[in-house]
Order: sequence, then structure tokens, then C-alpha cells
Amino acid sequence: MLRNGRLGSDRLRSMAEWTNRLHVYAQDASHEDAWVVGDREALTALRDALNRVLDGPAGTDGAKSFCEDGEGFLAVVVRVDDPGLWKTLNLPYATRSISNEDCVHPFAVVDEDVYRRLHRA
Repeated sequence: MLRNGRLGSDRLRSMAEWTNRLHVYAQDASHEDAWVVGDREALTALRDALNRVLDGPAGTDGAKSFCEDGEGFLAVVVRVDDPGLWKTLNLPYATRSISNEDCVHPFAVVDEDVYRRLHRA
């Protein structure tokens, strides 16, 4: 329960016992670092998704994880081997002013049925 904008101590104690926590921090701008921070379970799931994309015929997979605040999300892994396709993708910077309006979000290169399957898994 939120109290004055903060979680109550009971909720904080139960959150401390959670696993499968993953935070992905994009670059704010070019030449800055991107960070992937997770516990063993989340990083292992992400590694397994990467391996399935690298080793298998499917170019898309994912790993379900949680942020520290308990919000769940799917970390989508997409393999793009076509050099021409890279030119159509938005740059991954968190600062939107750097992105090119003519480019697309990575969702545009993922088969919609595959994306839905990943969310149901």
C-alpha cells in the first residue's frame, strides 16, 4: 500500500524477496553507456532468449521480467541480419529529439503473431 507516495513496510519486505528483476537503461544520447542490470534469474532468462534467437530459426524471442516496483514486462530480443533494415530503425536513445521521424520502432520488424505468442507464454 502507498503511504505518502511510498510503499508500506510489509510490501517492501515482500518485494525484497522477489526474483526475476531486470532493469534496462537506454542511452540518453550517443556515446553514453546502456545498462542491463538484473538478478541471476532475470539475466539467465535474457541469456536464454538471446541464445534461442542466435541459434534457432526464429529471429524474435523474449524473457518476462519485473522492475523493482513490481511492474512486469517482456524484454523482446530481435535478430536483424539485413543491413538495409538497420537504416529504417529508430536510434535507441532515450532522448527522443535524436531519433529520426522517418524511422520505425523495432516492433515494426517483428511478426505480430510472434509478438503476441511471446506475451502469452
